[in-house]
Amino acid sequence: MLELLPGWMQKMNPWLPMTHSTVGCKAIIASCGYILLREQTVYLFTYAVIFLALTLLYFARQTKRTPAALKELTA
Repeated sequence: MLELLPGWMQKMNPWLPMTHSTVGCKAIIASCGYILLREQTVYLFTYAVIFLALTLLYFARQTKRTPAALKELTA
């Protein structure tokens, strides 16, 4: 199925979280073992930690820019 995608999407595919969840689900269904599933889970957990940190950084910067909004939250 990956061969049907344009070249730029094929290169981007390993970096998408959905790829790792699909591979993990296929590993469970095919009973390939838990090593592949564990590897994909580590990738997904890494994505989650990175994007959670970026989200927290974003909201921390937003609250510094608008002190009035912070006063509304504490009032």
